[in-house]
Amino acid sequence: MNQPIPALVRSRDQAGSREHYAWRALTMFNLYRFLVAGGMVMLFELNLGPSFLGQERPDLYRHTTAIYLLLSLLAVPLLYRRQPSVRSQVVIMVLIDIACITLAMHASGGVSTGLGMLLGVSITTTSLLLARPWSLTFAALASVAIVSEQTWSFLAGLRSINTFTQAGILGATFFAMSALALMLARRIRETEAAAEASRVSLAKLERLNEHIIQYMNAGVLVVDKQQQIQLINHAAWTLLGMPNAVQQKPVDEVSPALLKQLRHWRRNPDMKGEPFRLANTGPDLLPAFTSLGTDQQLTLIFLEDTSKTTQQATQMKLASLGRLTASIAHEIRNPLGALSHAAQLLKESPDIGPADQRLVDIIEKHSARMNNIIENILQISQRRPSKPERIAVAAFLQSFVDDFKLGRSPAPEIVADVNPRDIVVQCDVGQLIQVLTNLCENGIRYSIRKVNRPLLELHAGVDKGNGRPFLDVIDHGEGINPEVAEKMFEPFFTTSSKGLGLGLYLARELCEANQAQLNYLPIPSGGTCFRISFAPAQRTVPAQ
Repeated sequence: MNQPIPALVRSRDQAGSREHYAWRALTMFNLYRFLVAGGMVMLFELNLGPSFLGQERPDLYRHTTAIYLLLSLLAVPLLYRRQPSVRSQVVIMVLIDIACITLAMHASGGVSTGLGMLLGVSITTTSLLLARPWSLTFAALASVAIVSEQTWSFLAGLRSINTFTQAGILGATFFAMSALALMLARRIRETEAAAEASRVSLAKLERLNEHIIQYMNAGVLVVDKQQQIQLINHAAWTLLGMPNAVQQKPVDEVSPALLKQLRHWRRNPDMKGEPFRLANTGPDLLPAFTSLGTDQQLTLIFLEDTSKTTQQATQMKLASLGRLTASIAHEIRNPLGALSHAAQLLKESPDIGPADQRLVDIIEKHSARMNNIIENILQISQRRPSKPERIAVAAFLQSFVDDFKLGRSPAPEIVADVNPRDIVVQCDVGQLIQVLTNLCENGIRYSIRKVNRPLLELHAGVDKGNGRPFLDVIDHGEGINPEVAEKMFEPFFTTSSKGLGLGLYLARELCEANQAQLNYLPIPSGGTCFRISFAPAQRTVPAQ
């Protein structure tokens, strides 16, 4: 569904707000008219008011005030339905006021009674609610009505010529009140425009701040005194596993580990945050806390994915290692090559005995091993930067399995399962192939040791806890000792006399270079599972 443009929505809201206040003002004006009409009727009928009310023409006064009261009552349903428009109803009300009050004034003794001043409120209301031409027009109509009444009464012999002065002063008063009301209305509109401009400017700054916060790489949360989440940006929502209905949700329902550190920080504000994980395969998150205000009613929490920092440190480490290994390789390869070549020549000599032949074999074997060590170190230090691209996991695994089986004897028995089938990840294809090749070769080797068959399982899916796509490599070997599992990702750590201890280390480094994680998951029934957890899939924050 197409959503309204924000600027248009705000414009409609502002117009609606102004119209709402106009209707409220018009309702109050009609209430004033009803009270005036009701008061005039009650004072006359109960003989409670001044004696001049209706003294000259009681019947005209009675009928006029009764009609005035009835018309003010009939305006109520029109105001409730808001039909016709504000302008139309103002015009109708003011015309009724001019006619009824002028007639009541005529029936009571003319301009000297002071009833004409009641028109001043109507003229002022018109000036405040309508534009200048309308307000001046009604001021002129009221003045003409007053002067016409005075002229009619004078010609009928009911008034003296001196009362024309009072009529003229009252008419001038109407124009003065109209002019003052117009000035006040203009000042109100200018103040409203300035306030609206300030509001728009503040709204723009607020939207800019929200935009900056939402698209920051660091996660940002605001938590109140009751540990309720009041604000969260997209990065924090992603790092915390993309929970549903996160706002106004307790922190402990999202991350108990984060709540524990928050409570420790509130007791000791000098405490530094410690990295934690939401799950075994989740990223390492480093929190930082700061108080918004002096009473800690609101706490600002920054969450940083330390894997990016680790990746940068790894790149620096590998760059240094690259420079070191380049010089080492230059110094070692030449004598190592000469030593290996000499051993080959010595092996071909007819004068060498069986005992010496065994020594030559040892020289060749260890020369080859030293060369492999140098090649592996160079492979780590000179690794090219990753170039992530979108990979359809189902098609990729099918192609990888077919290529992996080629030329291997016995042929590996690999079961590949992808659920759901449309999983897409971001990763460097070449580096992912390198990681999987290493893991699959290890898995097949350990499966053969236990079941005498090269069995392997590849399972891809999406973690329901954090929404991250994963790929499991499972073998049917004997599993890994917990003590070994803690160290197996360290460089040069190996339990095999033939291994170099760089395979798993290199695989984890390649995963981190692609913002993925490689973790070992123990299987109680036996075997080994290595899980590659890819970067979270891009999703939209759910509506709150």
